[in-house]
Order: sequence, then structure tokens, then C-alpha cells
Amino acid sequence: LCFCSCSSSDLASVIKDGVLVVGVTEYEPMDYRDGDGNWVGFDADLAKLTAERLGVKAEFVIINWEEKGDKLTAKDIDCVWNGYTVNDIDKVSFSDAYAKNSPVLVVRGDKADLIKDTDDLDGLSVAYEKGSSSERIAEDLKCDFKKQPLSLQKEALDSVKNGDADACIVDKTIFDSLVHSDLVSVYTFESEKFAVGFRKDSDLTEEVNRILK
Repeated sequence: LCFCSCSSSDLASVIKDGVLVVGVTEYEPMDYRDGDGNWVGFDADLAKLTAERLGVKAEFVIINWEEKGDKLTAKDIDCVWNGYTVNDIDKVSFSDAYAKNSPVLVVRGDKADLIKDTDDLDGLSVAYEKGSSSERIAEDLKCDFKKQPLSLQKEALDSVKNGDADACIVDKTIFDSLVHSDLVSVYTFESEKFAVGFRKDSDLTEEVNRILK
């Protein structure tokens, strides 16, 4: 394994410390804790495998999703590996995409006949995770609705389930992974790509790309 020894090298710092600090949220099936408190899931397992290839351990740190960029800049974390939609390319260095996702509009089953797509959201309340691609989608909608920004996608789903919101926008990955007998997906937005987010111009990006190939 070759890496730059200069102080500005994120890769060198990770190797020296023996730890890859990964910023995550509770996001099943990508990152979540099992019954023993261990982080598991598609992204968590991939992060642990990558850390092993680097010769270090993966350490998972829960972050507020809307603060992910600040956490990277402050070097509180080395990367964000949590179903991160490729965006903010002027602020973040992204790995090659490794998965696809499609945000969906979710409503209670008893409202599915009334809310079939985004045109039906006028005057209603829509929940979404702050700082997510779902928030950007909500901001771009042309209809007049009440915004309900929340900390987690699961909270957005619970808000609809409990009747606090009429609809929510979440990733299809999380909707499909949880059992929602009373919730239905009524509209699918444009497909997105997931990648790992690093500090801008971080040399970890190239190394992780090499490992993931």
C-alpha cells in the first residue's frame, strides 16, 4: 500500500491512526445496529471490508445528516458512508457510485386514492429528512404544501404512519427494507446514485475507488 506521507494526506492520517472514522445515521438496510449493538448493513459491511483492506478498523460515528459536510471539513469524520446521493460535487469528493436508489412518495394506505402523485400535495403536509436529496426534491416541487423537515428518514415514515404528515419523501431502499402494512408508495422520483463522500480533494477517494473495483 502506497500513500503520501505529507500532513495533508487523509490516507496517511487514517493509516497512522489505524482507524477509518465513518459518519452514519440509523438507515436500514444501509447502516444500522444489530441486537448486540454492532453496526451492520450494506454500507456498514462495505466500509468494514474497505477498512480491513486499508489495514485499519472502521469506527462508526452517528451524525446529523444536515451537518455531514461540516463534519467532513472539521475532520471529525473521514468519510460519509450512508446511502449518500451524489451531489454537492463542488464541496465533496465522491467515490465511484456503487448503488442506485429512487426516492419515493409515501402515504397511508387509506389516502392512496386521494394522493397519487406530487400534483395532489397542495395544502397537505410532507415530511422528509433534513439535508437529504428528499429535501431537495421537496424544495423543487411546484405545489403549495406544508414542509415537515425531520432528522431521520424513519421519522418521516413514522410521521405519516401516525397521521402527523400526509405524505413523506424517502429513499426506496429504506421503504422497502421496513415492514409498513399501512403505508404505500404512490410515486417514484428520478433514479439517483449512492457513493462514499470524502473531504474535497481527499486522497482517500482514489484509494477507496481502487479497493471497491
